[in-house]
Amino acid sequence: AFARAIHDESDRANGPFIALNCAAIPESLIESELFGYRSGTFTGANKNGMKGKLLLADGGTIFLDEIGDMPLPLQTRLLRVLAEQEILPLGAEKPIPIDVNVVSATHQNLSTLIANKSFREDLYYRLNGATLKLPSLRQRLDKQHLINAVFANESKKEFNLDSDTMSVLLQYQWPGNIRQLVNVARYALAISDNNRIKLDCLPEEICEPLISNAVDRADIRNEHERSLDIEISTTLCSKGEDLLEILRRHKWNISTASNELNISRSTLYRRMDKYKIKQPNTLY
Repeated sequence: AFARAIHDESDRANGPFIALNCAAIPESLIESELFGYRSGTFTGANKNGMKGKLLLADGGTIFLDEIGDMPLPLQTRLLRVLAEQEILPLGAEKPIPIDVNVVSATHQNLSTLIANKSFREDLYYRLNGATLKLPSLRQRLDKQHLINAVFANESKKEFNLDSDTMSVLLQYQWPGNIRQLVNVARYALAISDNNRIKLDCLPEEICEPLISNAVDRADIRNEHERSLDIEISTTLCSKGEDLLEILRRHKWNISTASNELNISRSTLYRRMDKYKIKQPNTLY
């Protein structure tokens, strides 16, 4: 997303934006993916040949994701392309001039890779016009703004995030970063009533840290944190007991119970599942 934003704000915005994940393509195929090939170059090749990603990006931007996983022989070829501004597809006799802007990304420490001779130092300095380190979602200071922006983008209309829901989203560690947030927003909006996002609209793994057994984590918490866990667990248990009482009072009639709570039947079933409330075989 950040690489595309760089492209969109550049003087190449009307040109192509091509992305290639260097870690997701087998080593035997990445060369043909990047440089392309002529017809008949190897067995099984497309009879018409194939344009490589570099040629497709001509006049625009190519984003090389996970550049640290690029094989060494391919690094040498890429260095030559950047230096000479031309490519030679597999099986071709004449090089083709290109004009591309290169943006690359990696989760690895390139200085360590260079020291271990697994990444070319000259390629690093050729690529390294500017280095930008993107913080993970949990480290971002504008997390609340970003959460609202993602929900707004996914809802396509007005939505309402309850304050306790927002609090949980802000406390969550987001190991899957932006992609995870987008999926959580889609899920929550899909099962919400009129785009009002309550706690029970969030996937289970988002709320799970709040209701984890405090004993399992006692060795890494101070007394204040442990008492907070107990308070949260007590609140959740109390809510479960209140819901059970309402169901019993309505003799387990889901429709009338959901009407009293002013929620949909599906939301009521989710709450029952959350508090592990099972319908009995006979009415109370």
